[in-house]
Amino acid sequence: MDSSIKKVRIRNRALMNLPPHILSFIQKKATAKNTGSGKIRYLKSKQIIKESINIHEQNYWKTFIGNIVMDNNVYRKIKGSAGVRKDYEISDIIGPQNTLVYDNIGKVNVLAEHFERIHNSNMSSTLSNYEDVVRYSVSLLSDRIPLTSFDTVNMDSERLRANHEFFTPSDIRSALKTRNNKKSAGPDGIPNFVFKKTTVSVWSHVTSLYNHCINIEYYPTSWKKAIVFPVLKPGDDPKLVQSYRPISLLSNVGKLFEYFLLLKIHQHLTENRIFKDFQFGFRPGHSTTHALIAFSNSVIERLNARSATIAVSLDIANAFDTAGQDGILRISGLVGNLFQSKGETKDNGEKDPEPML
Repeated sequence: MDSSIKKVRIRNRALMNLPPHILSFIQKKATAKNTGSGKIRYLKSKQIIKESINIHEQNYWKTFIGNIVMDNNVYRKIKGSAGVRKDYEISDIIGPQNTLVYDNIGKVNVLAEHFERIHNSNMSSTLSNYEDVVRYSVSLLSDRIPLTSFDTVNMDSERLRANHEFFTPSDIRSALKTRNNKKSAGPDGIPNFVFKKTTVSVWSHVTSLYNHCINIEYYPTSWKKAIVFPVLKPGDDPKLVQSYRPISLLSNVGKLFEYFLLLKIHQHLTENRIFKDFQFGFRPGHSTTHALIAFSNSVIERLNARSATIAVSLDIANAFDTAGQDGILRISGLVGNLFQSKGETKDNGEKDPEPML
């Protein structure tokens, strides 16, 4: 009898037998047509099946957990049902001066130094006065670009301007619906699915916190602390530090704040027409297809005018980390402590300041 009952795969790769009454509804849904007069019966059966499976699943796991005995097999049972991934050991890594690092602490320090080095801004240039040129260009921009400022008196009680409204609890609720439940929690240990289960009172406190952060131009350093996992790139040599890429787990509360900041920044850049016409990346409604059309159109226009077209393609290493962030912020009209906050990284107890954004 048990072998004839249909099995369905549920969360965490567990297999659960469906009872006969649910199988009966599945058969009825299969015979009902999703068109015409049978559509109502089809949709009703579909809803009943969904609700019945959810109830059966809850009862299944309740019974499963309740029957667990604290013996030598408890770890195997919990691990098998939870789908816990196996830990992997990082290979011995070639460190400074081509020495092989064997111990785990040494591996962590070598990888940490590598990740810090590749993500630091690199302002080096063959020109000795490169930094002076950048600073001078930024100072010229600051004289003619209107800056975006925030009220430091009203705090979170009133609107700033018509185009820079404060966040509301309803904004928090709407944004939480878009959060991915599968995203891991950061150092604060708050996963998205727990954040979603909170009430309006919690959203009100979070809203007040976000608005205060904007008004006093402060980005909490705890939201920029991350748990970093080195992940080996497919097919690369595990002994080379260049073969690993960092996966950072940040605070979900901080990431939600960044989401709202991005919305406001994008609104500001759009309303003030700061986006260039030929910027197709990181803009809604724009894609590589539009970039190809614009490029093709430019080439065709030059061909019709019997002129030559020269295309220059650049592949810049670490383009994001080496960009002149001060100049970008000035051009965008976004200047203030909020965008110049300082964080810190710890290496053997020493603290090093780093820009937050």
